[in-house]
Amino acid sequence: MMEKSEIKKQVKVIDMMVTMHSILAARYALRSQIIEIGMLGISILLVSVAFLDPEILSNFHIEPNKAHIVIGLSSILIFFMSVLSLIVDWKGRSVHHKDGFFTLVKLKTEWRNIHENFEEIDKRDLQEFINRSSLIVSQLFPIPDNCFNNLKSKHIKKIELSKMIGEHPGGMVFLLKLKMFFISNCKIFCEKDEKT
Repeated sequence: MMEKSEIKKQVKVIDMMVTMHSILAARYALRSQIIEIGMLGISILLVSVAFLDPEILSNFHIEPNKAHIVIGLSSILIFFMSVLSLIVDWKGRSVHHKDGFFTLVKLKTEWRNIHENFEEIDKRDLQEFINRSSLIVSQLFPIPDNCFNNLKSKHIKKIELSKMIGEHPGGMVFLLKLKMFFISNCKIFCEKDEKT
């Protein structure tokens, strides 16, 4: 059976996962939008060049042969971007991580309620909730291993920055981030010096 301290740790883990899924959802959504806007822009260029009268093109010092090259290259580029979009499926990944974010936000609230009312909760109900929570987390879209440490770092920085803003409400966020950067990196070098 979980102790209250373990439940508090679980709340922190779920909170970190909320941040990770939020970051990944936004990241993949941005990549998907860039591809879509790029394809739209190139399609507009393709259509405009394809239907322009050769005499109009000559006013812009564009030879009809060069216009055909632009049409050909634009078509190839659109095809490549379409295939790339299907392979990487950034839009789909964004949706999965967004779903994970909303699922974990609800779960975090439940974990916090369990932590706050720990003494009053029936042990059997607690175990059922733990089992249900484990099942929910196991079914979420996974966090890529190669992103985990970077995302964990961003989550911890978010928490520390929030504390600093609380201590210095009028401070510029940029300066607080800069201070956090220098303090953290100075500690790294100081620890190395102490060990040697």
